[in-house]
Amino acid sequence: MAFYPLDGSFSDVTGRQGDLSPSGMATLDSPGLRVQGFGNGCSMYFDNSAIFQAGETRAITVEARLFINSYDPYAQENILSLMKSWDVALSLINDPWQGSPEIYGGGANLIIGGADLSSVLTLGQWHRVNIAINTSGYVVTIDGREIIHQSSSDLLNWAGSDSILVEAGNFDGWLQDLTVKNIQTVSPPRMVQTKRLTDGSVRCTFAGTTGISYTVLASSNLRDWTDVGFAQQVSPGTFQFTDTSAKDFPRRFYRLRVQ
Repeated sequence: MAFYPLDGSFSDVTGRQGDLSPSGMATLDSPGLRVQGFGNGCSMYFDNSAIFQAGETRAITVEARLFINSYDPYAQENILSLMKSWDVALSLINDPWQGSPEIYGGGANLIIGGADLSSVLTLGQWHRVNIAINTSGYVVTIDGREIIHQSSSDLLNWAGSDSILVEAGNFDGWLQDLTVKNIQTVSPPRMVQTKRLTDGSVRCTFAGTTGISYTVLASSNLRDWTDVGFAQQVSPGTFQFTDTSAKDFPRRFYRLRVQ
């Protein structure tokens, strides 16, 4: 829907949306958009219809590459967010009271924070952060690896006519590749590998769509199917699931359901 590389301009290279607006002392340089703390960043308002279309939208995602040197020790601010209202949002924030970043999905719904997040969103390194809300719930991936999936029906809350704000910055460092997606069409997943592990479990690897959740179903007779949980994204566009109960069956069949 919108892709801002921030490689010399504030333009959306898809041509669908307007330019980002810089704030504070945010400036473009060779690594990306240089931001130097609170009040430095970029933002843009989208029409609600560009973000969500009833009956068609399967997922909404906001993503960026971030190089964070440090957080503001005094200000609670959005580092990366897509916000319709205070209680309908995808937000990576700096929480100075906790001393670590946190990710929220609408209102006060904490998805992940503390050591669980700061251990993978490390300072002084580039990280690709993707926050999604899809038909099954919230999904957070860092560098292509799923960190958490939290069940929710909040996707429907994005319906309406209010403008939606994307915002990034408010830290010391750089950002690149700011991307917002309204995912409507999902290609069928493609199986890459099925492997029997030494303990008898079966691990399946398949190619899928970032921001989408895939439910795994298993059967021993191709008639009766059991939901065995969600597959996890392990690298960009690559998902895995491990069936630990496979050792209890002489044969086992699998299928995937797009949520």
